[in-house]
Amino acid sequence: GTWDRVWHPKEGAPYEFMHGSQGLGSTPMDYARFLALWLDRGMAGTKRLLSEDAVSRGLTPVSLADMNTGFRGTKVYYGHQWMLYLSERESISLDSSIA
Repeated sequence: GTWDRVWHPKEGAPYEFMHGSQGLGSTPMDYARFLALWLDRGMAGTKRLLSEDAVSRGLTPVSLADMNTGFRGTKVYYGHQWMLYLSERESISLDSSIA
């Protein structure tokens, strides 16, 4: 019946970074546009919304995630706050430039 507030902006950020899977909500069409933005290397039509550098960093594997996804022939890597599902056949060079 009622909503309970679990956090208030006056309390400060609950995390040091944004958890996309836990804090991003949208319609299916807007989510499709968001994914297309990454597939189109940061472009939304003729307008650049993300720099090439931001797209490259976001899609660069940083560490291997030890988990079974059920997708045969794939390995899961963590990118810069993303989970990246890549073919086991792909040669991966992990980004070691982050702490």
